[in-house]
Amino acid sequence: MNENKMEKFLQILVEQYESEPLYNVTSSSLRSRLGLPVEDIRPYAEALEEEGLAHKVEGFAPTFTIGLNERGHRTFIKYGR
Repeated sequence: MNENKMEKFLQILVEQYESEPLYNVTSSSLRSRLGLPVEDIRPYAEALEEEGLAHKVEGFAPTFTIGLNERGHRTFIKYGR
């Protein structure tokens, strides 16, 4: 994922947290908004989860949902609106 796509990925997560923090973003939504296959997005979602910045829930393979937690939001707030 290039730097622009990574920034857009983080922006999507920050905007979701700011509008509805209890709801996650679906991998299919990320796929369509970023123009990338889910398999390319997954490593970045997993890295955020491993760092304790987000929570990820697995769906039917290969889908998942992801949302920032409070720590993740504070870390990436600069990518918001």
